Amino acid sequence: MKLWMSAEIDRDVFDAYRMLRQEIEARVNALLADSTHGGNIQEWNVIPIISALQPYYPEIARVSKKQRSAEFRLRIPHAEFKQATPEGQRRLVVDCTGSAPFELFV
Repeated sequence: MKLWMSAEIDRDVFDAYRMLRQEIEARVNALLADSTHGGNIQEWNVIPIISALQPYYPEIARVSKKQRSAEFRLRIPHAEFKQATPEGQRRLVVDCTGSAPFELFV
């Protein structure tokens, strides 16, 4: 299984999120390298929504058996993320997923 992250994100928080994403993807992918969590799911897509326009981006959680992927588009409050310390920002990203592999390194 492999984690892939992107974001629906406002420009003013892009750099902070980009650095977090790189760290989280690397750490979680190292943990998941040889795992088979989720049965046949091979790709775990997490797309936080960090935008002042959040009502325009609905949250989504879906699994595609055909593509063997799980997709999660989950909201993180823009103002809270923007004002948080790097540790607080990491916690917001981890908390939005509610998933064990993220929790293992935070």
